[in-house]
Amino acid sequence: MKPDVICSNPRPTRRSLLVGGLGLASAALWGCGGGGSSSTDPGSGGGGGGGGGAQPTGSLAYRNTGVVGVYSFSTRTELSFDPGLSPFVDPGMAVSRTGLVTAAREGQTNKNFSIAVFGLDGKLSTSYLVEREFSFQTSAAMFNADATRLAFSVDEPASATNNTRIARTLVFSLPGGTQLAALDGYQEPVWAGSTGELIVRDSNTNALRVFDTNLVDKGPLASLVVTQLIGGYNLSADGRYVVYADASGSRLLAFDRSTGNSWVAATDTTSSLRTPALSPDGRFLAMVARDLLNYVPHVVPFAPGSTVAVDSVVHALDNTLVECRGRIGWTA
Repeated sequence: MKPDVICSNPRPTRRSLLVGGLGLASAALWGCGGGGSSSTDPGSGGGGGGGGGAQPTGSLAYRNTGVVGVYSFSTRTELSFDPGLSPFVDPGMAVSRTGLVTAAREGQTNKNFSIAVFGLDGKLSTSYLVEREFSFQTSAAMFNADATRLAFSVDEPASATNNTRIARTLVFSLPGGTQLAALDGYQEPVWAGSTGELIVRDSNTNALRVFDTNLVDKGPLASLVVTQLIGGYNLSADGRYVVYADASGSRLLAFDRSTGNSWVAATDTTSSLRTPALSPDGRFLAMVARDLLNYVPHVVPFAPGSTVAVDSVVHALDNTLVECRGRIGWTA
């Protein structure tokens, strides 16, 4: 394990999350570097308004073909920046409550990949190098509520001596970079807000499962089964609501963990609805749906028991989007 290196470079510090081969239980952060650039891509605004004149707030981050798009609801503009080459499987974007955006980046073939962390202005904050041979990332890298943990899933050999490929969710502490857990057979981790729970998808059954703050398996989450699509489900900021795409692809279902109630939150008879993301205040639901020929973010009101028919004329973000892929993230 290498110690942290303190450098005099005034640019943002580049750190590396190093995992020295399959099965190792620890990692270290080290290195220097930095940089990053951004460019604004203004749009004319859009997105659905809620009842009583309420409007979405915060920012929405998404993968817009080869770049990252960050849409500000306050200014109704889209900023775009180049996050670097993405891995073979494009897991999309994730955000922290403090406005950090994670992007998966390509590494050396069959050697490593990296996770870059940007601010909402597109400037590089940190870059983590993940050394895992014959491994590739299958989910966005997700921060927990206070950004002291980072979780993402990979597809990789079961061990250094077993080439059988399995899904595995990795959990690290920050900023030290210590690996806390490797959850075999699970992928697509999502943190359940302030509860500290980690929700994952069973790679065989697609059922959701709950791990508590100590990463102890607490069993299934209300027998919910979701799609295999990257970003196929998400939770509200307080961990109460689960929103997920059903098998048909044309509906987003919602589940209230407090009451046990379920309902159809959004439906579209002409398009698949993908990658749901609830706003930080829980009043709006973003998703990726088809607008004419391309899939772009849409925003609809969200309320318990309420169903919204998605209409691109009303709900699509009206800017210069091209094609969205993978998970999207919403930050305050």
